[in-house]
This record gives sequence, C-alpha cells and structure tokens, in this order.
Amino acid sequence: MSGPASPPQRETHPFGIDDLAALRSARPVAISPDGATILYRVDFGGARGTTNHEWRLVGFDGANSRKLDLPERFTPFGFARDAR
Repeated sequence: MSGPASPPQRETHPFGIDDLAALRSARPVAISPDGATILYRVDFGGARGTTNHEWRLVGFDGANSRKLDLPERFTPFGFARDAR
C-alpha cells in the first residue's frame, strides 16, 4: 500500500524586475456623493517605462467593477462631495 501522492513540484525563480512590473496595486481614491460607488486607481508596469494607471469604479459591495476610459491626466476633482 502506498502513501498519499505528493503534489507536483513547481519550478521557481528569483523575483526579478519583470515580476515586479507584472504586479498590480490598487488604492481607493474617492466615494461618490451617494455612497454607492468607489473610484479607485490601479497602477502597473514600469519595468521599462512609465507606470500605467487604470481608473475603475466598483459598487460599495464589490460588485460591478468596471474600467473607465479617461484622459491621461485625469484627477478625481468633483467626484466626492467635499472635493476641493
């Protein structure tokens, strides 16, 4: 009788600049005046150039995430009720 099978071993490599560029980070920026939608920015890339930014909206419950096609120099001024 044989023991339980071992999971297959994955080949690993040192974490490098290409791995860093493949990571994405997200941060909340503003909440809509009615509190139903959150504006957030996703940053990625940058290994061989500038960092890319995506602006996205998501419902307060995490549903219905969608990418916004906005100008490159977009700022969220006016999205939130108290924006200055």
